[in-house]
Amino acid sequence: MDYVPAYNDDYANYCEQQDTQSLPQFDQAPINQKTAPRGDYYSIKVFSKRSAIEVKKDQTKKHFNTIRIEGALGENRQYDWRNKITIQLTKNDILSFMAVFLMIKPNVELKNYGENNDKMLTAKYQNETKNFFISLSQSGKKMVGVPIGMVDAIQIGQYCLEQYLNNFDNIQSDTVVNHLQRAVNIGW
Repeated sequence: MDYVPAYNDDYANYCEQQDTQSLPQFDQAPINQKTAPRGDYYSIKVFSKRSAIEVKKDQTKKHFNTIRIEGALGENRQYDWRNKITIQLTKNDILSFMAVFLMIKPNVELKNYGENNDKMLTAKYQNETKNFFISLSQSGKKMVGVPIGMVDAIQIGQYCLEQYLNNFDNIQSDTVVNHLQRAVNIGW
């Protein structure tokens, strides 16, 4: 049995050498390194009975890679995403938010978001339930609150860290985590 190469280009050359019909050439889609391993866009969604949040990658007007948190109320696992509360974290606040979900800081309260400075986000670890909790509020709307289990919290922390690192070519994740830990140790 003859050796048949595994890759399409090699196989096409092999077929031509064997006087057989070569494989058709296909354009390869560009690989976006800032997506899921399969190449798909992804986000992290956490649902409760009456509310849900989605943590998404986003970019500020000045092209800083950050995180957007969207929250919606609902009933029977049907959520009203048309009337959601959305907060895009600033380049400073992404660090505070991330520190909570990397279990470096116990809580964060981020205020004065939105065009009218009427949006607020809180994220905290709750000792009594051993869960995290995110709440989003905006004047004129009901608060959206979602408990977050440990596994989801770990994924949110790592997701935020990954997005933050997309802003810097030469910084490793352990450097960011060490800086956050040191900041908390000196009273941040």
